[in-house]
Amino acid sequence: TFPLERDASVSANAHVLEVLQVVPPFPRQHLIQQKVIKYLRDARVDGDHWVDKWHGSPFYATAHAVFALTASAPDLCRPAFTWLKNSQREDGSWGWFGKGTPEETAYAVQALMNAPAETLAAMTEPLARAAAYLNETEAEPVIPLWVGKTLYGPTQVVRSAVLSAQILLARSEHARSAD
Repeated sequence: TFPLERDASVSANAHVLEVLQVVPPFPRQHLIQQKVIKYLRDARVDGDHWVDKWHGSPFYATAHAVFALTASAPDLCRPAFTWLKNSQREDGSWGWFGKGTPEETAYAVQALMNAPAETLAAMTEPLARAAAYLNETEAEPVIPLWVGKTLYGPTQVVRSAVLSAQILLARSEHARSAD
């Protein structure tokens, strides 16, 4: 990602792909996009999710890979949607360590909202549980999952992710409870 950097970053490459999809065309743009798509395809863990060196949770990397790949390589996202669906906890949360967190739940929700309609149609109850979990836990302290020289939690970034997920769920016909 940077000159002399030892290993590439999934999230940085995902962000590059997102930018390449919206900038005006330039020479070799398609070749660069294909190279980034290949990197993201090859970087999957178990063929269904991503991890990144800048965040402790795979839900962050998976969400950003899905954001980038939905338009250019949607077939690479399908296994991730299944992984996300199967990773949800009974309380409606997602979390890689110990218990679920609002932050990780937000990333899972954001990614799932990019799923095809038929996938979302089967997610009504899980998304309603996610909405309830986020509404119940939005004031919890931010858990340090971001990696720098130490773990940290950028409160405003995390809060904006949670708020974004809450808005997506509130607007989604697929997240409404049956009552």
